[in-house]
Amino acid sequence: MKNKRLCHYALLILLFLGLSFNLKSQVMMYDNFDYPAGDSIIWHNWLTQQTNLTNAILVANEGLSYPGYICSGIGNAASVGTTGQDVFRGFIKQTQAGTTLYMSCLAKVTSAATGDAFITFKESATSPTNLNYRGRVYAKLQGSNIAFGISKGAITAPAVADYTPAIYDLNTTYLLVVKYKIIDGLTNDSAFLFVNPVIGAPEPAPSVEATDMSATDVGLGSVMLRQGTTGSAPTVIVDGVRVAKSWDLLFNASSIATLNDIKVDGSSVNGFNQNIFTYNDTVPAGQPTVTVTYTKTDWASAAVLSLAPSVPGISTITVTSENGLTTNIYTVHHAYAFHTVTVSASPSNMGTVSGGGVYGEGLSATVTATAGSSYMFVNWTQNGNILSTNPVYTFTVAGDIDLVANFVQGSLSVTAMASPPDGGTISGSGSFPYGSTVTLNAFPNEAYTFYDWTENGTEIGTSSTLVLTNVTANHNLVANFMIKSFSISATASPVNAGTVTGGATYSYGSNATLTAAPNSGYIFQNWTEGGNILGTDPVLILTNITSNHTIVGNFIPSVNTFTVTGIPMPAEAGIVLGSGNVTGGGNVTLTAVANQGYKFYNWMEGSDVLGIDTVLTLTNVATNHTIHANFLSTVGLNESSSNAISIYPTVNTGVLHIESNITIRSIYVFDVNGKEIKKLQPVGTSLILNTSGFAKGLYIIKIQTIKGIETKKFLVVG
Repeated sequence: MKNKRLCHYALLILLFLGLSFNLKSQVMMYDNFDYPAGDSIIWHNWLTQQTNLTNAILVANEGLSYPGYICSGIGNAASVGTTGQDVFRGFIKQTQAGTTLYMSCLAKVTSAATGDAFITFKESATSPTNLNYRGRVYAKLQGSNIAFGISKGAITAPAVADYTPAIYDLNTTYLLVVKYKIIDGLTNDSAFLFVNPVIGAPEPAPSVEATDMSATDVGLGSVMLRQGTTGSAPTVIVDGVRVAKSWDLLFNASSIATLNDIKVDGSSVNGFNQNIFTYNDTVPAGQPTVTVTYTKTDWASAAVLSLAPSVPGISTITVTSENGLTTNIYTVHHAYAFHTVTVSASPSNMGTVSGGGVYGEGLSATVTATAGSSYMFVNWTQNGNILSTNPVYTFTVAGDIDLVANFVQGSLSVTAMASPPDGGTISGSGSFPYGSTVTLNAFPNEAYTFYDWTENGTEIGTSSTLVLTNVTANHNLVANFMIKSFSISATASPVNAGTVTGGATYSYGSNATLTAAPNSGYIFQNWTEGGNILGTDPVLILTNITSNHTIVGNFIPSVNTFTVTGIPMPAEAGIVLGSGNVTGGGNVTLTAVANQGYKFYNWMEGSDVLGIDTVLTLTNVATNHTIHANFLSTVGLNESSSNAISIYPTVNTGVLHIESNITIRSIYVFDVNGKEIKKLQPVGTSLILNTSGFAKGLYIIKIQTIKGIETKKFLVVG
């Protein structure tokens, strides 16, 4: 068996009462045959037509499915054969002109003959002898296929049935829809048949229309499954029968969740209306219980009755629409007598009251008092007697009663807190009458200053005094304080003598550390503020800062002595004059004197070339210096005076150009110590030598041409 959906299985006897309602849209009945396979369907709300009990219509273990159909794939199906029992199932009979009734079903024809009806509307909802059938649906064999037909009301077939021009396959599930229009007049009703209409689309043109208009018009009250004569009737699996008063409700679950009637002990409740949900029912004195019945507006809705166990009591009927989206609860109060509960507020402008009305004797009533924004509820009284101090008062009704909810002027709370808590104190908070003027004052502690007032994070004032006028609500205020901060300024004097650090903004009571560092040639002397000496240590610590400070770090020139040393390279090449000690800031002059066989080339300190003159002067000496005087041997390295070869630039940083008037055969490069650095054997009169990889210093270059060797020197400075 397949999954169940929102479809009903039991039809209440109230649906057979023959009541007619002028409702534009409702589901009248449906059946998905969700019963055990093999059961006779007369065991499940279907009635036998006439008295034939042979060859019963049984539940087939073959539920039908059709994409998108609301009753598709639910439960089993009915197996309709030939020459046997006919059955019908009723709904609220429809007779009013202008009513259109739709019946849909799934049908799978397994065999067919000359043609006969297998499903139809019927006039009566309850009578097994009523033979007025309307909107009869046929199936006949058409070659190896079938055609479906419709007749308005004829009993015999096929002479008066109108068949579809299209043909359909045997053993295939089809969605069939019968449309029957009740039209004013004796023979004006019309019937139509739709085969496989598009679900979700507007109502289309019918597949075929009945043309036999002679049958007298009658109302419609049931659906009948018919087993016609062997030789003319088809055998059909029928499933998902649904009757509705609109095209849409054949394919969509209904949203109706109302009742058409409520009866207590067989009589309708007084003043019933679908859209009124509470009723009072007076029960005869001494009757202990009641019975309640109801009629649903929509057959497909679900209704659950909760019956009052005794009198007095309350019965409820909960109605839920077929689509499950709408629920209404109808309530009936049963009592032997009903009394009036009257409620009022005193004073009338201080609050509101609810819950007054008519209540059954012995039932509970609940009244509610709600104080106005500036007032307070006190109690409920009757004739001055206090009944309850709870604003929600529940009691058992014993007779008519006048209740008064008493109110008084309320007081309002104004609270204030400091943030941070140790930032200060606040005065002025408390409880005040409605409309009062309240003044709050914020007093910062020594380390803090007042910042602002806030309520719920919103600033409402920046003065330490806050005035609230016409207070009409409770207030929770915050006085915000900020810790004091001070500026510590620290400078060096003279400004170029050193640096001082630590000047910044500091919080109240914090500590600051200042540090003095002299530049070369100076020493730290002391710290002063406004001419007052604070200390002579280069590190000054200020504790518990409670004010601004302007502090000066004072420096004086130092009397340091530095050593300047001149060294000849190589040592045997010459001497350097002028080495010795010098007071910081003083000047030193060095002189290079070459020995025989050597020639001075430059001064260097580390990798830096300081000069190429034999005299070098250092000014403003502020550190020790070790300076090398570089000499070149003049033995075998005399420079040629020929102008046939030129090199440039002789002081270069990466490229040396060599040009000759005669052909160059080879080139040799030596450092100042005579070590060969590079050897080239070009052929030509010009060459570019890449010196970017050479260390800084003086180099000798020997250029051999076809006429001899020339020697030159160049300096690499970068």
